[in-house]
Amino acid sequence: MGKRRMLSTDIICSRKFTQMPREAQLLYMHLNSAADDDGFLQNAEWVCRGLGVEETSLSVLEKEGYAISFPSGVSVLVHWNVNNQIRKDRYQPSYYTEEKSRLSVDERGVYQLIEEKRETEATHNEAEPEETAEKAEKAEKVEKAEKAKEAKETEHAKEEPVPDWVQEIDESIEKMTAPQNEDSQQEAVSPPTNKKAYGNYENVYLTDEELEKMKRDYPDYLAMIENLSVKIRIRGYAYQDHFAVMVKWAKEDAGKKKAATAAGASLPAGAVSTEGGAPLAVEKPKYDFEAMKRKARENLMRDGA
Repeated sequence: MGKRRMLSTDIICSRKFTQMPREAQLLYMHLNSAADDDGFLQNAEWVCRGLGVEETSLSVLEKEGYAISFPSGVSVLVHWNVNNQIRKDRYQPSYYTEEKSRLSVDERGVYQLIEEKRETEATHNEAEPEETAEKAEKAEKVEKAEKAKEAKETEHAKEEPVPDWVQEIDESIEKMTAPQNEDSQQEAVSPPTNKKAYGNYENVYLTDEELEKMKRDYPDYLAMIENLSVKIRIRGYAYQDHFAVMVKWAKEDAGKKKAATAAGASLPAGAVSTEGGAPLAVEKPKYDFEAMKRKARENLMRDGA
């Protein structure tokens, strides 16, 4: 039988062990010294009397899971194999084989009653379906809440129309980040041989005759050219006839203005009308969206350059 006994700091320095009464801690260390090579002893009460501590200290060790007592009066230290590793040439098997047969040893070397282990496993197996059903129910509730939130956000987005200038900026960003094939790039940058380049990016091509018509018919022809130049630059548009495109846009704008000023059309916000219904003046809006739009375009052109 080995005469040396050891104590693992993982056990005696743990929070659970140090929170026990001093008498229980002292008793545990003396029981560790008095036990056989398998951690069994039959004189636990005698050790209590020898130390002058109450036998309730042994009950504390049993309650906290540090000792197991059998009806035969034999006790065993649960963490014996964690504390002690006895050499095989000095090891002597315990005399209390019947009590030892009622124990199992887990992967850490900790003793456990076989009956308690079976009860623990049975309780776990019974609780597992309930836990699984509860988790599934929670997951289903979370999924429904997320779907309801997405549907609400989608409905809210549909109710609030996006301003044209915001949509135009979003489309511009998509065009800048979207890859372009070589054919479209080649078509966009190939200048006609009989036309000159205009615009800030020099990508609007007009003949001298077309430019003269623009000057004659459209006082804001420079803004029209710049508008087309920006769209070609940012969005990658490729038009066969730039003059025809700008004339088309101008006619569409004129049609919209004509429809807005037709009989029965409501005046714009801030307009002051005479008795005959003709607007005299339009107050300046609180926010200059056109200026904001131009600023956004400048930022996009600077970032995309």
